[in-house]
Amino acid sequence: GRRKRITMNGGGDESKIVMQGWLLKRGEYIKNWRKRWFQLRENGRFRGYKVGPPPPGEVPINFFDVAGSTLTIVDDGKPKGAKGKKYGFMIRFMQLYRFVERSFHLETEEERNEWITAYRKVQESVAKAAEAAIKDAPGAAAAGADGDSSAAAGGADKRVVTIDDFEMMKVLGKGTFGKVMLGKD
Repeated sequence: GRRKRITMNGGGDESKIVMQGWLLKRGEYIKNWRKRWFQLRENGRFRGYKVGPPPPGEVPINFFDVAGSTLTIVDDGKPKGAKGKKYGFMIRFMQLYRFVERSFHLETEEERNEWITAYRKVQESVAKAAEAAIKDAPGAAAAGADGDSSAAAGGADKRVVTIDDFEMMKVLGKGTFGKVMLGKD
């Protein structure tokens, strides 16, 4: 088939593959659709390859991480059942100092729903692991014990801030490397 669910390790990443298969990914600069083999791993890595499944040691050409990203369902505007209809989703994430959006399409709604379910499950798992790591960090249990910490002084608790915490108001500008957007907390 076009997609496979497997539970083996490989490709230099010891994290379990949750889902993998062919996706159409829209190019960043040249806005055409390219067929890429994507692997979604348990640790939140979402990687794209030109060949699929990639042989051991193959270097991915697309590097995305689900942590802190948002996923939006996107359709191509054609009516359901129309010839050539694509079922899409868009991922928005932070890359260095900017927000990046990437679009993906599949041939069927069922395939898209499988990818979205797997993506959200991994995203939730990664977020819980990050929260546990913050909670278990050295000094976290002793917060407020010395009277010097921000928690004891009435400061806010540590929390992970993601793009989901902001409402995107409008596009301020577009350029070669992405969009600059006005966001509201």
